[in-house]
Amino acid sequence: MTALRPHSADERTEEPVLGRLGGEPDWLQDDETPACPTCATRMTFAAQLEEGYDFSTAANFGGGGRGYVFHCRPCGNAAFLWQR
Repeated sequence: MTALRPHSADERTEEPVLGRLGGEPDWLQDDETPACPTCATRMTFAAQLEEGYDFSTAANFGGGGRGYVFHCRPCGNAAFLWQR
């Protein structure tokens, strides 16, 4: 089972941090921010997800990859992509 427990960026924690909500994406490769398919506006970054440390429960983004979630507030569209 996976659980999300948000922590402030300034808050120290013993748990490994496996992503972020908001802010700017930490791209592994080049910036791939998608455009909204409805209005063609650059979508807003929402979340970044990283693979976990336990193989039996970790997300699989190609072996050390990251997943990225974006949204277009006016249109209600969302997009997901990953890099490794």
